Amino acid sequence: MRTVLKILEDFSRDLAQGALVLSVTTLEDITEYAKKRGRFYTDNDFVMLKEALRYAWNYDEAYRREYTFEEAIKWFKSYAPKDASADGCLLLEKRKAEPYMIHHCFISKRDEKPLLDGKHPHRLVKAQQVSNELLKNFGDKNMLIIR
Repeated sequence: MRTVLKILEDFSRDLAQGALVLSVTTLEDITEYAKKRGRFYTDNDFVMLKEALRYAWNYDEAYRREYTFEEAIKWFKSYAPKDASADGCLLLEKRKAEPYMIHHCFISKRDEKPLLDGKHPHRLVKAQQVSNELLKNFGDKNMLIIR
């Protein structure tokens, strides 16, 4: 666990010093960044790092051949806050030579800020394809609010 803390410390320091700029980051992005830093960590260290981050962030990643609008709605219904204080938010990203990245999170109804503090779950789905229904709901936008 000490090694995982060292990886996170290095990552946080580089982020704070501006040596690293984050846009949308996956667990793989973080572990690849740590590997490129030239440290001699083991593969087991990176497995432990991913698990620690998943737990701390209340975060999940899933892989699908095709992802549908119905699956996204089902996820939001399963994890919606009991007090109805948040709406669902889907972000669609298509990277070159990579699958679709579909980010799921909740946003506050009060100020519309993402709830990424670890108290609310969020998820990243990597899919080779997305259904026509899902693409139709996004239209020409990359964000979709689920109320």
